[in-house]
Amino acid sequence: MKVPVIDACFAIKWFLPEDGSDNARRFFSELDNFVVPDLFLIEIDNILSKKVRKGELDIPGAEEIFSIIRNLPFIVIPYKKLSKEVLFISTRFPITQYDACYLALAVEYQGIFYTADKRFLNGVANTAYSEYVVGIDEL
Repeated sequence: MKVPVIDACFAIKWFLPEDGSDNARRFFSELDNFVVPDLFLIEIDNILSKKVRKGELDIPGAEEIFSIIRNLPFIVIPYKKLSKEVLFISTRFPITQYDACYLALAVEYQGIFYTADKRFLNGVANTAYSEYVVGIDEL
């Protein structure tokens, strides 16, 4: 299996009932480890904070997910190692710098970027980068 790169919108589905959660949980159950850019935890915590503020998750639930995520078997790659590729990607395709971090990580480590972000998927569809990406609906 190629190195799995998991983004926050995919990972949060392991814990919360959302569209695609069944696919994400099935995938996670077969995962030994994965790789993330250093912004992964910030994005996870941001999602948890938003869910609490919207009343979709209580604080103890958010704190439990916060703790569990930090004990998952992932390797964090610093932005500094990816920044040149991130800038290249994000200036040529209609995707955010954040999404470009995950994609650049997949490119640099010959991995596959797993995401639930449909806008991102549309942004790289029919490009050379699409071979590095798998959407949650494709699992």
